[in-house]
Amino acid sequence: MLSQKILRRKLRTYLEVILLFVVPIALLYFNIIPREFYLGVLVIYSCFVLVLVIREHWSLKTLDIRLDNLKKSILPYIVFTLLGIAALIILASILGKTKVSPNLYLLFLGWSIPIAFVQEFLYRGFLMHELYRLYASIGAVIVANAVLFAFLHVIYSGGAVILPLTFFGGLGFAWMYHKYPNLILISISHGILNFIAILYSFF
Repeated sequence: MLSQKILRRKLRTYLEVILLFVVPIALLYFNIIPREFYLGVLVIYSCFVLVLVIREHWSLKTLDIRLDNLKKSILPYIVFTLLGIAALIILASILGKTKVSPNLYLLFLGWSIPIAFVQEFLYRGFLMHELYRLYASIGAVIVANAVLFAFLHVIYSGGAVILPLTFFGGLGFAWMYHKYPNLILISISHGILNFIAILYSFF
């Protein structure tokens, strides 16, 4: 009886992952939904995830929106972010990418941080917890999370660079989040790295 219950829960989780993290992106990739509606699609499936979180009575702590581990986690996140910045700048130099000249404040506060928080809520706050139910191995959880995170970026041009970049970035984010679970810090780190990636025209 218990194994049937666990099996049903796993099947439901697989279905949630496919419907929320694969189908919308595939619809955008194949232009069934026009790609200019990307943000709208992101908002809609964020709302679906929010409904699931509320229905399951997840607490802020379950989502790792927390301050209790801030002191222990902040230094590793600073180091991780600085290493990510260095890697992006070196990669941009190797690929001959030059800085763009956007409105920096608007790019950082109006785009990089909000989009990073939404993506981290979806891919680390929600999806990581769902993947823990599917896989006993932490390595499998991290790799599956990184694959789905990279898949989110399949709609961008320059896939030969973007997909490996977002896959390895996803591995880093998933590992950091597993090791130091704090949605606030991972979102700030992701926002800063988004900002650098856009600044050097990766996206």
